[in-house]
Amino acid sequence: RGVAEASDALIVDRDAATSRVKTLEAIKRRAHDAAATQLLVFPEGTCGNQLALFQFKRGAFEPGVPVQMVCFKYPYRYFNPAWTGRACGGNDALDLLLRLFSQFVNRLEVRFLPVYTPSDAERADPHLYAANCQRIMAEATQCGISSATFNDYTEAYKRFHKRVVVNPSESNCPTPQLTPQRAAAAAAKE
Repeated sequence: RGVAEASDALIVDRDAATSRVKTLEAIKRRAHDAAATQLLVFPEGTCGNQLALFQFKRGAFEPGVPVQMVCFKYPYRYFNPAWTGRACGGNDALDLLLRLFSQFVNRLEVRFLPVYTPSDAERADPHLYAANCQRIMAEATQCGISSATFNDYTEAYKRFHKRVVVNPSESNCPTPQLTPQRAAAAAAKE
């Protein structure tokens, strides 16, 4: 928390609507104040697996001001250091730290893209602005674009750890349906 305060960071509680609203107001204030400190925003809300970018949140694009996009990429050979969790075929935090500390070298490429000035249509529609920036960053990092959000990921993560089987028609995420045959086979293994 000390680093966040020293860097004048905005802290948001994703689960609290009031926190999200206050953070958005603070972003707008800072974006229009020339004397304010610069603001670094991760529009996905997390670090992805480098295969595709999650859908960008609109908060950083709501003020409708120019942005300078910065892309981070891990050029790895054997171990992808992105924190994606086991639910998505990646590593949990402890696995990640252990493997990172076990490697002799960990590389990170940082690419600063030119300042992007939004069009009038993008200023009027933060979702369009966010989508266009997502596309530009995906091209720069040579990865795909996903319409999945961080919330979709957390839902998958919770299901993975609880091993909850849901009705696929009630979810955005594909989940195998537990049929009577699968239930009998699982019971037989126990």
